[in-house]
Amino acid sequence: MAQVGHDLKALRGLAGVQREAARVAIVYDKQSHWNLDATQAFAQSTKKYWQTLQQQYDYFWQRDIPVDIVGVEADLSRYAVVVDMMHYAMPQSFADKLRAYVQAGGVLIGGYISALVDHHDLAYTGDFMLADLYGVERKEIDTLYPSMQNGVVIGDHTYPIYDYAEVLALNGGQALGHFTQDFYADAPAIVTHAFGQGHTYYVGGRGDAALLANVYDEALAGLDLKQQTVIAPQPLVSVQMRRTQTHQVALVMNFSDSAQTVQVLQDGIDLLSAKAVTAGEIQLPAYGVMAIQLSNQ
Repeated sequence: MAQVGHDLKALRGLAGVQREAARVAIVYDKQSHWNLDATQAFAQSTKKYWQTLQQQYDYFWQRDIPVDIVGVEADLSRYAVVVDMMHYAMPQSFADKLRAYVQAGGVLIGGYISALVDHHDLAYTGDFMLADLYGVERKEIDTLYPSMQNGVVIGDHTYPIYDYAEVLALNGGQALGHFTQDFYADAPAIVTHAFGQGHTYYVGGRGDAALLANVYDEALAGLDLKQQTVIAPQPLVSVQMRRTQTHQVALVMNFSDSAQTVQVLQDGIDLLSAKAVTAGEIQLPAYGVMAIQLSNQ
């Protein structure tokens, strides 16, 4: 208790300070979540809508890129990147909002089991309603048994696909990856498309973290989304930035149960220990935290 009191006193200058604005948004749609839970069209144990969003979030978390979780009513224009995965129940108004966002220069990343029904859970008829935006037509959705896998080949690498895969045909887009097996082998699996001033990326099946990293690295190339250069990249150590009226403060947190070597890139002072921090390697203990007030801000 005494330590908590000491730390709160040391950080009193951060009280009420907001984090810097995120430039990435992940769409969470409660209506889609409810409708997916209720629908019998997909395997009950493998829908995993919320877990799928967490998987997307993990990419940004490991790279210290701030993210906002937003709903369909959000203003998307403030974001450089919008992630809209498994948006099963999509109203026409939000589809139009996505088009306007990309048309104005945004980067949109979406994927399988999206825009199948409206917000009343009534199925859309005809072609894929976002075919023009993503540059791809959706012909069929393949629900895989737990013991089954397909694959996606991108360049020299093959990544596993499980649970869900979509049979796709290009509609102006460019295939970045292709399926490797079954009746839709060699069909496009990952598609990018230029739309207006922006770009879209469509992920046609559920893959692992390595596949997502490949897609996101491609989609985010050239975008400077990091808001800090305090430590060298370290997936087990998170950095969250806060800015006071006079300084920038980096909250450096070791979320692992073992000590981590951290390469500090800037000088500063740790507000918690009141000790100077010099650029170079330091040891951050298990679950250790530093609040580095940067000296060059």
